[in-house]
Amino acid sequence: MYILAVDDDPIILELVVEVVRAMGDHTIKGVGSGAEAIEFLAENPDVKVDCFLLDIQMPGMDGITLCNALRTSGAFPRTPIVMLTAMSDKGHIDAAFAAGANDYVVKPFEVFELQTRIRQAEKRAAALEAQIEDITSEEDMARKPGLLEQIHIYDVDNVIDYFALENYVPLLSRRSLFGSVVFGFQIRHIEKIHELATSLQFRGLIADVAETISDHLRPYQYLMSYAGNGTFLCVLEENKIPNRKSLTDNINIAINRLEMQVPTPRGLPVRVCCGDMVRLLGYRRDLIENALVVARTQAEQTAADMDRDFDNMWFYGRTA
Repeated sequence: MYILAVDDDPIILELVVEVVRAMGDHTIKGVGSGAEAIEFLAENPDVKVDCFLLDIQMPGMDGITLCNALRTSGAFPRTPIVMLTAMSDKGHIDAAFAAGANDYVVKPFEVFELQTRIRQAEKRAAALEAQIEDITSEEDMARKPGLLEQIHIYDVDNVIDYFALENYVPLLSRRSLFGSVVFGFQIRHIEKIHELATSLQFRGLIADVAETISDHLRPYQYLMSYAGNGTFLCVLEENKIPNRKSLTDNINIAINRLEMQVPTPRGLPVRVCCGDMVRLLGYRRDLIENALVVARTQAEQTAADMDRDFDNMWFYGRTA
């Protein structure tokens, strides 16, 4: 794996380079600023960077700005980006993930921790390699993503991939956990919609629903991810919590206005429902990722219950 490390502190940069080289499996290039990183990439277009390690506080272009520039350039839409920084406050963490970071390591770091994160990034890069090659081929545009596939959503505010969300939640401080919840939105009848829709229709549906949810969460401080199976997970600060029913109703009204051309069971409109909000404070730090699983399960169960109740009502109406 080819790694580009960016840090304005030459001592830290040298340490990172030595740590990576000691792993024996990677090539690493170190530069001292965001501008140098951009220049290196421009002058070496044949170098395929598999992972970035970025400091945040740097003169000129800071690491969050650089992260966003890498994502929006189109050249590195899903390349693992690990922030390696002394900035441990929630504001910087949120901003980094919103800009496209996949992971976040706080200085001073243990050598083992950094090596572990790099190995995770390596696994992520390997898993995405085939997908990236497929997605850029014309043939694969006709391939419908699997129902459980965590489709990557581009250019929607505060939407990050699920791998990044799993890394984000354990980083929250106890104070942040006290004021945060996670909850899920579930597209109803998703299995049937997936069965009936073409690849283009299904991908468009997921992107449109993500953008609609994001638009309605704009007044709040949140991050969101598509978890597969028609489920969107949102991590939200509890100091400003929306009314679940009103929020869901408004989202469904907005979705209806989009007039999506997606085949649905019995011609029903596309609808989402919202699961219960799960307080993150109730989970031990080493088990906090379980909160994502609980929120996802609750959203899916809410949709299943609503679909069952609707089907029962429809059946009894037919037999009355």
